[in-house]
Amino acid sequence: TDVWSLGVILFELLTGELPFRADTREALLHRILTEDPPSLRGRPGISDDLAAIVLRALEKSPDRRYASARAFAEDLDALLAHRPVSARLPTTFERLQRWARREPWQATTIAALGIGLLTTGCGFWLANERAATEALAKQQLAAKVEEYDLLSGVVLLERARAAERTLFPAWPDRVAAMQHWLADDCGRMERLRPAIAAALATLRAQALPTPADAPVRLPTEAQQFRFDSLTGLDRGIAGLLQTEQQHVQARLDWAQRVQALTFAHPNAKVTWDEARRAIAAADGVVAHTAYAADRPRLPDEQVLGLVPIGMNPATRLWEFYDLRSAWDGTGDPAALSIPTHAADGSIAVGPDTGIVFVLLPGGTFAMGAQADDPNGRHHDPEAPGFVGPVQDVTLDPFLIARHETTQAQWQRLSTGSEAHRKPSGFAAGFEHAPGVFITAVHPVERVTWTAAVEVLGEHAMTLPTEAQWEYACRAGTGTPWWTGKDSGSLAGAANVYDLAATRGALKPEVHEDFDDGFKLHAPVGSFRANPFGLFDMHGNVGEWCLDAPALNQFGFRPGDGARPRSEMPDTRSQRGGSFQQQGRPGRSSLWVIGPLETRAIDLGVRAVRRLGPR
Repeated sequence: TDVWSLGVILFELLTGELPFRADTREALLHRILTEDPPSLRGRPGISDDLAAIVLRALEKSPDRRYASARAFAEDLDALLAHRPVSARLPTTFERLQRWARREPWQATTIAALGIGLLTTGCGFWLANERAATEALAKQQLAAKVEEYDLLSGVVLLERARAAERTLFPAWPDRVAAMQHWLADDCGRMERLRPAIAAALATLRAQALPTPADAPVRLPTEAQQFRFDSLTGLDRGIAGLLQTEQQHVQARLDWAQRVQALTFAHPNAKVTWDEARRAIAAADGVVAHTAYAADRPRLPDEQVLGLVPIGMNPATRLWEFYDLRSAWDGTGDPAALSIPTHAADGSIAVGPDTGIVFVLLPGGTFAMGAQADDPNGRHHDPEAPGFVGPVQDVTLDPFLIARHETTQAQWQRLSTGSEAHRKPSGFAAGFEHAPGVFITAVHPVERVTWTAAVEVLGEHAMTLPTEAQWEYACRAGTGTPWWTGKDSGSLAGAANVYDLAATRGALKPEVHEDFDDGFKLHAPVGSFRANPFGLFDMHGNVGEWCLDAPALNQFGFRPGDGARPRSEMPDTRSQRGGSFQQQGRPGRSSLWVIGPLETRAIDLGVRAVRRLGPR
């Protein structure tokens, strides 16, 4: 039965389908008992030798199957080494014999017509004999199918895990899919466990004597394979029920509540109707006049999970609160407090604070820098050639986080392992000087690009494109830094490698000549914001971008300005400098690149939410 089950798996690997399928268990038993698997002969990519190996593994009679999994493997090794294989396709006579066993009545009729020697009594005897044989075969086959069902759980488990990764974001339109996954994909795995436990108990009873701390050893390879496979399957199902099942249930709970929380949160100070009317007015009093050119669309389906905070009195731009990044999965999300602006536009950021998004108006801006023309746009005497030429890029309105993602926010958004949820090298609680600790409000770092896209994508967020990042950083300025023409202008606006970082070391050539007060990264929002109300665009930690740079200027995708292609497809851009660098590497136009899996103590994440076309 192990060989037969392996044959089924090989058949599915080669064809993408099972050799026997039916709507009911009884019909499946009948087909396995009476029908040959579909022919593999002549299928593209499947040689006669490979077809013969599969059919031999799927033989109904144990005498015609491989004697062991090892014999099966030896034939596959021979095939891969271009040596003769022991399996062969059945001859015409053997196929006729099989047909006769499969269609005994037709075979009996033809034989009776051909020779005229069968008597009525012989016919009755044959019928009774066949019925008895078929009854025994069905009984044996039922046991084989039950064991196959258990081993097929390995494939079903992987399918369940793959399906779970598609159940994002947790919006109302995925409620039915989540319910189906919990009841069907996950439920099926849960229902297999008693049978797996019984099969393992039976196998343990046949185990060879071994020391108490030694692995279980069974008399035959087939039994050992079955035991190891079922043991691994049982552990996998236990993990599924302890992690993915709980995560999907939490996601389902959120999806069933997020619409009401978005449009009728009990702690909201501003309604969505009020926010839309103000932004549409764009009169410079209730909203920035820059919104007038694009009239940002804020349809319900694109703002799920957000609650309006109001207009930032310092920038006249509207800001919104992401509920999911503030909710830790426990307690009532309706009890979450919604931040408010102080008179100067500031918002206090604590460990419980979620992501605050700024609605940036769309429009055309100049991207890049050039060193040749002092009177030209974005002149920067130190601009390397690869950041030019200066080009006009048109962007749709979008939402960008006013702060770098904090360690607390990342931990609430991530549903992975402990290491995935707490990746930072300088993590909350780390004492880097006497009485000076890293907190949960410091930026998350050591996040790979892959992890950033995965975690943000699970909550309808993404990374900014290079164009979006530079537009947000410049905030209407054309100087090398939004603060001015030289890196000294960063004092009070950025955490870079300065006197605080060197602690007075006499190395003027490697640090800025001001003291920002932080040797490592600082709590987000510790310095002054740019004209868009965005913090830490220069320094603190570098920030991943969604796309990779293109040295040959392949243009920009309409809407978000993403590069359609790059000469470096396995890398992504990083922007903004960090506490480990002087101000120069953090210029508005400058990018560096890194492999997708780069982890660095000075590389973090800033979130974006897309809006519809203008």
